[in-house]
Amino acid sequence: MVCQIRSTKDILSNAIDLSVLKLWETRMENPLKLPAENTKPEYIILNDLKTDNLSRIWDSLKFTVAEKLIGLCHNENDFVRIKALVSLGKIRNLDHGHFSVLSNMIDKDIAVRLARLRDVDLRLLKEPPLKYLKYDHSMIVNEMKDLLLDLSEMSNHSCLEYFVSNAFFNAEDSNRFVDNDTTLVEIAKIGQNGQDILPVCLESLLHHASIEVFAEDIVKMNAFSLLSEIHSRFIEDINVNVTLCRIISYLSLHKEVLEELHTTGWIRILAEWMKHDDVRISIPATRALANLEEKEESYKGYIYLLHPNYINKREPKVDVVFVHGLLGGVFFTWRQRTKNDSTIGLLGKGATSSSTTKLQKKESVSQTIFMPGNRKKKQKNIQSSEPHTMQYIRDFEEDDLNEVKDYEVVLEDIPTNGSCTASCGYSFEGDKLASVEDNDYFTYCWPRDWLAEDCSDLRIIGANYDTTLSKWYSFCPHISGKTNIEEQSLKLLNNLLQAGIGKRPVVWVTHSMGGLLVKNILCEAFHSSDSRLHELVENTKGIVFYSTPHLGSNLATFNPASQLVLRLSIEVQDLREGSPFLLELHDKFLKILESVPIKVITFVETKKTVFTALKFNFQLVTPESGNTGSGEYYEIPLDHLSICKPVSRYSFLYRKVLTLIRDIVKTPQ
Repeated sequence: MVCQIRSTKDILSNAIDLSVLKLWETRMENPLKLPAENTKPEYIILNDLKTDNLSRIWDSLKFTVAEKLIGLCHNENDFVRIKALVSLGKIRNLDHGHFSVLSNMIDKDIAVRLARLRDVDLRLLKEPPLKYLKYDHSMIVNEMKDLLLDLSEMSNHSCLEYFVSNAFFNAEDSNRFVDNDTTLVEIAKIGQNGQDILPVCLESLLHHASIEVFAEDIVKMNAFSLLSEIHSRFIEDINVNVTLCRIISYLSLHKEVLEELHTTGWIRILAEWMKHDDVRISIPATRALANLEEKEESYKGYIYLLHPNYINKREPKVDVVFVHGLLGGVFFTWRQRTKNDSTIGLLGKGATSSSTTKLQKKESVSQTIFMPGNRKKKQKNIQSSEPHTMQYIRDFEEDDLNEVKDYEVVLEDIPTNGSCTASCGYSFEGDKLASVEDNDYFTYCWPRDWLAEDCSDLRIIGANYDTTLSKWYSFCPHISGKTNIEEQSLKLLNNLLQAGIGKRPVVWVTHSMGGLLVKNILCEAFHSSDSRLHELVENTKGIVFYSTPHLGSNLATFNPASQLVLRLSIEVQDLREGSPFLLELHDKFLKILESVPIKVITFVETKKTVFTALKFNFQLVTPESGNTGSGEYYEIPLDHLSICKPVSRYSFLYRKVLTLIRDIVKTPQ
């Protein structure tokens, strides 16, 4: 039996291959891993590839064209060179890499010209380097400290030495100061109190740069990388940017600085600043770029180019020069008037609107507190996506304008008394309102923002000069104002000649003491043997006086007690009523008017000016002193500060000046 069972098992084992079952068991324990299903299509969309290639080809062509234009910018032909420059400035929509390559291909001369184009893409200009990227704030302060120390050793500038020797010391060591001088003790305490000393250092550097012989030392030190780093770290600080811009503006007089400004990215920063809303930044930036161009004219010292800001193909026909008065300045004398412009402080301007008082800042080393030049944006026209609504708005505006055309529009700031040889023009027809741009923004420089738009073919210059009311006020303890009217006018004359004033017809617009400076300039030029000075007198076609004290002012005739308190500056003492110098100057000026046909317009204040610091008020210029005795004469019911600030484009104070300049532009020379 057992033998049969074994025989049957052998037969069955040989009949079936049991290894198949073992293989199946192994497969079940370790199943095969099939490849994942490929969800991506095994094809490409030819249209997308074609579009991408076309875009690359187009960018490559634009880049090639830009390269060719850069070469043509050096062409000897003026027409070809300007055409290539304008075309290069219109290059758009390249990637960052292309712009980076182009900016490195553009040299310093092309960069300056590009920066003065209205709509240039700033990516064509070099970016500031990252030299101080790993520096923390204390390291930047130390770099500035080293710079000031080096400059102090190189120069014999007592002001800088005084600052450096006292600003960077332990505030506890204040007993080394003598004469109870606490000014520098407070400066030293800035760092101790956690405040930033860099802005104070920049003010000191600005004062150093404002003196031409010392400015050369800053150029030699190659401080522009450090200054650009400070700019990037204080980019939101308007006061730091104002100081930096003025430093660069002073240094721009030295042509050898152009290469360094280009490589450190300052050309790009200046181009951006030129479009800034604050006139304290945009005007010095414009001057800096104008100085860096290869031209004979240079805007030296306190001479500022107000217009044209950008490269202009047409040569100007007339130069208009604005000269401010006592306590004035380019950045605030020629602003639009507000209702609060009624007071003046002993050392500067008085009460202003609350929206601007918070932003007040010291304008220069010897000038006074003022409001910044932020300009209110124009309101946008009403728009609607509904066609019927837009048609209704247009019809309404047209009907409103047609109604105005039927009326005579009376100007603002009309005189209460006066005499003129022609039509005084106290009003104008309503249909002319359509040609006057909307007046819904505030301007801090009406010569630049209004006059440049309302009259073409002008070059507008703003002249600054240091002036103070009292010798108590001084930024620098080692420098006091010792210049009189004659010295101020001669210094101003030299700077104006370097700016090319006198080569074409000139119109002078002056306020207060500025009128006396211009009169002295013309008298010196009239009696000079220099042909350039004679040309200046012959090309003077018009003068506008805003409250100029031709025969002197009550300001300089305080009683002895008041004079002891005020310590009146020398230029104010020159303004005393009945001054022999002023009487002789006026006689000489009237004789010039007999020989040279010059149109004269005179505005005189009739209201008293309030001095907030001294709590009294009086009329600075009386009609008897302000009347030139020649040309048109108007008495305006405003005070001394407000008379040169038109309330709007419809002001009599502005329209008379505009009409005068337009007539001179139209007159064949």
